[in-house]
Amino acid sequence: MDVKVIRTEADHVAALRRIEALWGAPAGSPEGDELNILATLVERYEERIWPPHGKGRMAPRLEEFTHADLEAIREAEPPEASAQFDSELK
Repeated sequence: MDVKVIRTEADHVAALRRIEALWGAPAGSPEGDELNILATLVERYEERIWPPHGKGRMAPRLEEFTHADLEAIREAEPPEASAQFDSELK
């Protein structure tokens, strides 16, 4: 097991590829332990570069939308988009 701290996007991609290769490894095995460690490192890296909703300076603030705002957005969509969205929800 050669696990390293994820510092760059290249490290991130390499860790994701290794996770994919290890996916399904039995818990408690060396491969399962490596998978668990890598998943934790990837999670921490992603939280740092993509802050959870509401914590980043540019994070979307959906809770600030009013019902009227959402209706205005919906009315601006082409009718077929709304119909397709409605059918996907059913």
